[in-house]
Amino acid sequence: MIPLVGGAIMVTALLMSLLVVAGYFGRSSGVSDFTTATRPTPLLTSAAAAGGEYTSAATFLGFAGLLLVQGFQSVWLFIALSAGYVLLAVFVAAPLRRSGVYSPSDFAEWRLRNRRVRRMVSACVVFTGWVYLLAQYAAAGVLVDRFLGLPEQAGWIGVTAVTLVIVLRAFSGSDTGFQAAFFWVKLVAIAVPAVVLLVLWHLQDGPHVEHTGVPVFAETTTVRVTEDQRLTLPEATRVTVTGRIDGRPAAGAELRLAAGGHHVAAGSALTFEAGTAVPHAEGVPPLEGRQWLAMEADVPLLSLYSMQLALALGVVGLPQMVARLYGAPSARAARRMVVLTLVLIMVFSIFPLIYAGLGRLYAGDLLLTGGSDMVVLALPERIAPGALGQALVTLLAAGAAAAVITVTAGLATALGGTISQCVLGGGSGMFRLGVLMAVGVPLAGLLALPRLAEADLVPMVLLAFRISAVTVAPVLLLGVWWRRLTDVGAAAGMATGLAGVAAGVAAPLAGLDPATPAGWLLSVPTLLLVPLVFAVMVLVSRLTGRRVPESVDAMLARMHLPHRTS
Repeated sequence: MIPLVGGAIMVTALLMSLLVVAGYFGRSSGVSDFTTATRPTPLLTSAAAAGGEYTSAATFLGFAGLLLVQGFQSVWLFIALSAGYVLLAVFVAAPLRRSGVYSPSDFAEWRLRNRRVRRMVSACVVFTGWVYLLAQYAAAGVLVDRFLGLPEQAGWIGVTAVTLVIVLRAFSGSDTGFQAAFFWVKLVAIAVPAVVLLVLWHLQDGPHVEHTGVPVFAETTTVRVTEDQRLTLPEATRVTVTGRIDGRPAAGAELRLAAGGHHVAAGSALTFEAGTAVPHAEGVPPLEGRQWLAMEADVPLLSLYSMQLALALGVVGLPQMVARLYGAPSARAARRMVVLTLVLIMVFSIFPLIYAGLGRLYAGDLLLTGGSDMVVLALPERIAPGALGQALVTLLAAGAAAAVITVTAGLATALGGTISQCVLGGGSGMFRLGVLMAVGVPLAGLLALPRLAEADLVPMVLLAFRISAVTVAPVLLLGVWWRRLTDVGAAAGMATGLAGVAAGVAAPLAGLDPATPAGWLLSVPTLLLVPLVFAVMVLVSRLTGRRVPESVDAMLARMHLPHRTS
């Protein structure tokens, strides 16, 4: 496996090196500040760059794992993301392009005429980016641990080092071409193996997802448990146990375990015969085929709405998108760029569905080990053992590495520019320091609290979107469409949103029971926070109406009347 992943790393490193060299020799001597990172670019290039920043580790690996665990009901998350891009195209893209701002922070200061609000928006943007970066670092650690046998910390440090080289040496703040090129690399890396595996499944007359019954082991499988774990058996199961189960020692004994929960001690080995129903890790619901295939959400409806709202509004508030909008040559081109980005993302999103379907048939054991995020990388050698399977895993590993590095580089560029302009005073030297702070703070957090990396990828990304949805997105939407928004109203709303997100994160850590009224409220934070944040912004703005900028009518005219754009 080490030579295999070594090949993947060599492929990725070669591609990275080519773009680094091209960027180094092609850059202009005067382009180093973040504000010059958003120069007009071709429409497809801008859309591909935006798509490249979307196709993160969570998209490349995590969404297929989420679909494997929860079934096709998770497709609603893709639909929510699509709705976010529609909102961006309809309500935000053209006005922001006409305003001429480079970032959410720039927009806040320009529209509200208050530098303190700019700093507050910057803090929200940076905090959102840091949470998003945690997911990328966690994915890098998992890849290095699973395939190279190195500590996860090596992956965290490695992706940080590569990101710094790319951002500081090659592109000096302008990464559009880099992101666009690697979007196509990632699309090829995820699409080609998916198509090949699907063709092989068809030619081999492979199994189908049955409407009744849970996933079963395709062959005799031994699972080694690395930490204490509670498993749920969908039915009575015969298993050979070496270790301890339910507190009883066993040395290669064949046991018949009743359906339900069982505790397995760390270091135990469980062997299951082919055709045996796959036990599920704690928190993973056993789904029959018809439940898994159904798009009807098998979660509380309000929780589903909360996640969808977080994703839809979170897209509007992402800092990278504002820079991409300014890179468009006109407001109409900005809208077209967003729509084209959505099309590219929809094409990319087809392939996690394929991997999830094949994963239920060939990699159901990942539901037992809790390694569902690795289903994309596990499938090739199970469907096509031998050289072909290894070649496909090599391509997928290269794509996953590219997803981690490119999204980390994009975030480092956006956050480095925000930090340098709003905290350090701007300039090329301060941009470099801002990039160091952007990637260094989450790395330091992981090194100090390694358990942060144990969270699943999708929930970590969802948290970043939630922060964006209740802080930056309301400021953009109200700032574009409501003339009475004031700096005090915007600040009060963002403070409310941050406090609500913090309470939602702290509630389960404090053991708050979701069955209690307070626990239930905090279990659907975005659904409650979004209307609350908008209400606070509107109410406080009305109470502080004298702080509406005198030039607000001219600013709104600039954003909404094309002939006023200079």
